[in-house]
Amino acid sequence: MPRGSAGCVQDSSDEDDPLGGAALVLYGPQIPKACECFLQIRRHFCLPQAPDDSGRCDLYTARHTGVARCYTRGSLPPERQYSDWPDPGEANVSWWVPPHELGRRAGPGEHFAQVPYSEVVSGKHNNGKGGHENGGGITPMMGRTPTSLSTAALRGATTEAGALGPLPANQHLQSASASGVSPDKTVHRLTGLSRATASAAGEVSAYQASATARKGGGGMDCSRSVAWGPELNDTRQLRDRAYNRTHVRIYRYELPWNISHDCLLHEAAYHWDRLYGAFQAFETLLAQDWVVRTENPWEANLFYVQANTYLYSQNVIDPTAHVARVLNYVRMRYPTFWRRNRGKDHVIWIPGDMGPCLLPGARFIQYPIKLAHFGLQVHKNNYTNMPGARPAEWIKGAHEEYSCFKHEKDVVVPPHYADFHHIDKAEATFQASLAANHSRPYLLFFAGTIRDHQAHYSGGARQAFHKHLVAPDEGKSEADKLYPDLKFGGPASETGYQAQFCLIPYGDGWGNRIMFAAYQACIPVITQDYVHQPFDEVIPYEEFAVRIRNLDIPDLVHHLRAIPQSSIHAMRAAWHKYWSAYFWYPDHGGTAYNWTIRSLHKKLYNLWGHHYRLQ
Repeated sequence: MPRGSAGCVQDSSDEDDPLGGAALVLYGPQIPKACECFLQIRRHFCLPQAPDDSGRCDLYTARHTGVARCYTRGSLPPERQYSDWPDPGEANVSWWVPPHELGRRAGPGEHFAQVPYSEVVSGKHNNGKGGHENGGGITPMMGRTPTSLSTAALRGATTEAGALGPLPANQHLQSASASGVSPDKTVHRLTGLSRATASAAGEVSAYQASATARKGGGGMDCSRSVAWGPELNDTRQLRDRAYNRTHVRIYRYELPWNISHDCLLHEAAYHWDRLYGAFQAFETLLAQDWVVRTENPWEANLFYVQANTYLYSQNVIDPTAHVARVLNYVRMRYPTFWRRNRGKDHVIWIPGDMGPCLLPGARFIQYPIKLAHFGLQVHKNNYTNMPGARPAEWIKGAHEEYSCFKHEKDVVVPPHYADFHHIDKAEATFQASLAANHSRPYLLFFAGTIRDHQAHYSGGARQAFHKHLVAPDEGKSEADKLYPDLKFGGPASETGYQAQFCLIPYGDGWGNRIMFAAYQACIPVITQDYVHQPFDEVIPYEEFAVRIRNLDIPDLVHHLRAIPQSSIHAMRAAWHKYWSAYFWYPDHGGTAYNWTIRSLHKKLYNLWGHHYRLQ
């Protein structure tokens, strides 16, 4: 069922559900399921013959079905192999594990090998480890009837095993919170995973379950009631040249669930790391912004592709398979709009640790505008000592000129941060720091790991900082230290209040320290060679930040000591004008969404002015 239409006013998640909505519909390898469930997931999300842990599966979870335990019910056909848990005494239930759990390779066409039920319950076939990849720790729940299970019960059992942390108050399942349904019911449906879906006419997404939506509406918030086409008497529209030339107007594609939906990574992902959730904040604010948002694609000058990349690949997994699947669908389904600028006016989020660095150089993948948290732009010949450095054969596939990020077309955006206790104090902190008699006990502050053994971590900036500025003073008294005004260590979210300058390196990809510096009124010292900062095409960093090359780190403290107090005051006054750009919540002063739109407008100008070239 496509999103919209009757699905927006009718919750079909409980249609013909013999369990009364009590069964959880989940996927992933942590909890045993019907073997057919795992096979369907692999058929849907993986290319044929894709091995486990292969980048040829566009859903992270599908790459790990090779460590799953599963069951079959007698000789029932695949469409009747439900994933509701078998009762302990249920007849004709067979249990299976991947062949490698038995110490052998899988034969041709073999996915699972049969084992006794007692070995599954005992946890014998856990590949020697517990955790989310193989179902470790779930055995205490074996034998409970489906009607006795609830989200709370599942959460409690897996928490005991260390697979889940406590669910924050009022934080429901990701899918449930989007639709307003009960936290103990999820409306996500995937390929017949439960009896509730077996008789449904089609698959249901969280967007379709909104009982408050306008009758007959469609789209991201069920507000779409008109399907736009070109005006036949408008030759500009017929030639697809009628789009807005003065203001940003964004049209959001409605993608079918089997291409992209707000999926849960696996059973242990009830609350995934919201630091990567800026894409959802952007989408929420775009839905409300009728100055920028348009339902008429013919007037749009940007097209938003809701790929949900993080939800499919997490923060460190190669997203290429999923990104390619989504963009291929868009360019085939909407060729008129894709051909307008060969996809260069399409916008997609890539919020993983290394941003677009893992994406290959294929044109249809490189052309769209990337919204990312990591802005590494470096020629591939210089792609050494970088995070996640790849072998030579991979580098050949990357874009030769910039490898990861192209400043003329892509946008660095801040990650999601919602510590309102600190954010709400930012304005008062700046006001106090701008007083004539304001002082702080430390000149420079940094807290974070160094990883001397990991040369590519932070591009070497952290190691150089520790070697030249921290190590020389280790074990010395305060009186004998070379750099007594340097503070190393302590909570990054708190200690920056005590320093004039805060060191801002990256790590294994993007970092979040500039957000701490923003609400602490601490002047950023950016040590990130080749890396662009959030919104640096429209925000004048030179007014409020110090930029230091790695080779200058040995003299960093001397450079900072030479800055007069009047300049520090002026830089902090400039920082005061822009701190809100690093936060997404307007109710708490955040303006990141506004700066994102402004940056996208800048990229449109670059596109229209032919300011860059793509191979």
